[in-house]
Amino acid sequence: MLYKALGINKNFAAAYYETANIYFKKGYADKADELLKKSISLNKDDYRNYHLKGSILLKKGNFGDAMSAYSKAIELEQGISSLYFDKSQVQFRLSSLDGALFNINKALEFDDYKNASI
Repeated sequence: MLYKALGINKNFAAAYYETANIYFKKGYADKADELLKKSISLNKDDYRNYHLKGSILLKKGNFGDAMSAYSKAIELEQGISSLYFDKSQVQFRLSSLDGALFNINKALEFDDYKNASI
């Protein structure tokens, strides 16, 4: 269905994002990354693009770039706990324990913290 949407409108950023998200959840990080690049090129202001990018990079073990992607997502949308939680996971892996604690506590400030992938 999403590929059909892309066939109709190759500039439909949401279809690229959703398709990338599906590929990522199925374990195809490289394919997800490829599609996400197109989504980002069409919609640089959607925090979801950078959140997914951070998750892809985290899975690939590229912690520095994952940190940058999560930071960009937070810059675009400060009110979502899972952004802070996921960033804290990268900081933990980088042994930035103070940063990890800060972002865990920040995640807990929001009502949606129950939706974080704890």
